[in-house]
Amino acid sequence: MSADTIERHTIACLAAELEALDNFLRGQGGVRVETQNARQLVVTSSAAGRAFGFLEQRAKEFWWTVTRLAGLSHLHDGTADAHPRLEDRATWSGPAAPQRVGPRLLVDATRTHSSGLHTGVQRVTRKLAEFVTVSGEGAPVVQAGKRIVRFFKGPWPDDVSFEAGDILLLADLPVMPATLGMIENARERGAFVILLVYDLIPILYPGLCAPHFRGHFKSTMDTVLARVDGVIAISACVAEDVRRYIDNAQIPVAPNLRIGWSHLGADFGAQEEWKTPEGQADFADKPFFLGVGTIEPRKAWNVALDAMDRLWAQGADARLVLVGRYGWNAHWLRSRIEGHAEFGKRLIWRDSAGDAELAAFYRRARALVYPSVCEGFGLPLIEARHYGAPVIASDIPVFREIAGDTVRYFPALDDAALADLMAEALASRQAPPDFATLDWARACAGFAQLARCMAERRSHPRLEA
Repeated sequence: MSADTIERHTIACLAAELEALDNFLRGQGGVRVETQNARQLVVTSSAAGRAFGFLEQRAKEFWWTVTRLAGLSHLHDGTADAHPRLEDRATWSGPAAPQRVGPRLLVDATRTHSSGLHTGVQRVTRKLAEFVTVSGEGAPVVQAGKRIVRFFKGPWPDDVSFEAGDILLLADLPVMPATLGMIENARERGAFVILLVYDLIPILYPGLCAPHFRGHFKSTMDTVLARVDGVIAISACVAEDVRRYIDNAQIPVAPNLRIGWSHLGADFGAQEEWKTPEGQADFADKPFFLGVGTIEPRKAWNVALDAMDRLWAQGADARLVLVGRYGWNAHWLRSRIEGHAEFGKRLIWRDSAGDAELAAFYRRARALVYPSVCEGFGLPLIEARHYGAPVIASDIPVFREIAGDTVRYFPALDDAALADLMAEALASRQAPPDFATLDWARACAGFAQLARCMAERRSHPRLEA
């Protein structure tokens, strides 16, 4: 997909969002979005809109001032990771191998601890934390002021000191300044520092992300890239993005910086049979397409809905089931979904679903529809492959990297082409995808092996020379 195509999609989403917000907040349609010189976005709003923005900014400044004076500035300045509650750490009760002799793999889990989250980046961090503990490869650690302690409480010394040859893997999205202190501590003691990069979407496509996130993300990424010895990306596509970004932005990285990639994993335990709740339509009685992911611009759910509108206009009696929480910059899409004539009938939106329910959706779906314009990996592809759901996905490089030719592709943002493939799926059952996947144990072992090859200056097939 070309940058111009994504830019047009971004501008269309921003225009729709601005108009929706202006109508909702001010009761008047005073927003206009234009492009100039093919690159510049110009937004014109009403006087009421400008007044609202002025008051919003003053409120933020008041909040920042009050929290800073109260010694609580960590609530908004990105340093919350320096204030973890160590007594809240989980106690390790599982098996643990003896610590390996030689350099340890120390996984930074500071942000995961302080946030308490178990999804996305934090899920990966927790899996790595469990792996290094069970395998004896090393230990997950938390930065706590000037102390570095273990992520899990257990039958081992609580405090950790870096030693020469250790490998510090920054598995969380780094948050400064806590992370910078840990990096400097590690490097001063002779440890090798590696950054795990999930994607560069906030930098490459800022209009598709949450407001104000790009600046913080870019500042953090630029600062940390200049201080690490290696980078591991979660896909070859992301690794290439990192290489290109370092060159284009002229980040002053280490002259011998090594960049590699390793895929994520997924585990699927036995699921109980999910039954449709009483009083709700049974999803098995009519064909339906499944969409899984946050309601946000880069997922391009508007394209899936456009395709369904085409099918419904042609008389197709099928449903679209979306499973994902509301994200950001998509009030316009939420309004379109909730205001659609088929909402609650042939258009279903579940903002959350349990494991058993989601597994049932995958098993019963005519196909998973995955219209994203940019991704770092693509976990729904792995889930669809496991549960046997055919896949119709946008033709973007990372999906080709993961699934090869075992799924059906359409040109990204082309709702007519998507509708054609969906019509074919309704006419005859498509084959489920069949491509190589990893469980979490093998995925984490892959990260560990790659990290050690980086630190020891050895070759590896997923590591640049």
